[in-house]
Amino acid sequence: MRIKLKIYILLGFIIFPVGCATMLPSEKNIQALPWKDYNETEIAYKKVLPGETNIEDLKQLGFDLKKVSRAEEWNEIRARTYLLGTNPNTKTEDLPMGAQECLKAQAGCRARAFDVDLTETRGVGSFFKEKFGYHKKRQTTGSKLKAIFFYKVENEIVVFKIVDQQPFINDTKMTKDPLGPFNWFIDMGRAGSKMK
Repeated sequence: MRIKLKIYILLGFIIFPVGCATMLPSEKNIQALPWKDYNETEIAYKKVLPGETNIEDLKQLGFDLKKVSRAEEWNEIRARTYLLGTNPNTKTEDLPMGAQECLKAQAGCRARAFDVDLTETRGVGSFFKEKFGYHKKRQTTGSKLKAIFFYKVENEIVVFKIVDQQPFINDTKMTKDPLGPFNWFIDMGRAGSKMK
């Protein structure tokens, strides 16, 4: 009996930590996207040719306001503000030719922005340490891409494009608290002192 008990205890030490790891919280961004992964999104972006690609072509490549959940249509004010920035000294002639062309269209300058977030955040480390408040550890992995296409309303031709890319994200954030669950007693003491 003692041998069996020792075996059960040993198995508990082996299996229980594994089970506890799955008890930590996780969060995954699930978007409506026409692409399978980051690489397909990047390939589609590279196929957009300023001066040639039009709005209908964008839709064929997947950049469709009705297919990408985080997509926006920018009016002329927002498009112009983005291109000129917040610096009052920014001159139109200092910008790329495509951006200049869009600005010259004035009210006819529009843009479409597509934000692709393929990240996942999950809890890592000890379930007990997190549960009792000693420390919390989160790991975020995946990739992100934000593409913006500026076009002229008169012919719906893309004249300028810009992209922000994060192809490899692997960040870990840890919050430590040496007092752990004792913070509860400290908070209770503070609350009690305020009531007096």
